[in-house]
Amino acid sequence: MSLEDYAISEFAENNWMTRFLTNEMTGAVTRQHLEVGKEILRRKVLVGLTVDMENSFERFSKYLGWDKDPLSIDQRHCLKGFLTGGSNRNKHAIAEEETTGWRILRGNNLLDLELYDYALQLYQEQGKVLGL
Repeated sequence: MSLEDYAISEFAENNWMTRFLTNEMTGAVTRQHLEVGKEILRRKVLVGLTVDMENSFERFSKYLGWDKDPLSIDQRHCLKGFLTGGSNRNKHAIAEEETTGWRILRGNNLLDLELYDYALQLYQEQGKVLGL
């Protein structure tokens, strides 16, 4: 299946995170849903990023008080393997920007893209609050 075929199929997502946060899994989602989703993120989510796994784990540890007890050598080794190797990685071809499929997927997920940008902003703000 090509990217374009996927993008126009029933399997392609349409602002899934905005829908999930606002419990609007069918029908249209609007900017109002996006704003509600942003508020939910701001008030209820400690943001972590897969592109910054080690620092994300450090913030979770600090926030949840896991940093109080030192890890054993075995625990540190296990954690390092998880943070650097992951446990759910799949290789996929990188979609070329501005192809038809890319444009369709982008258009169907504009609210989620804006929500992601907001999550990046929250990640920075929360890091400052936690002293990270």
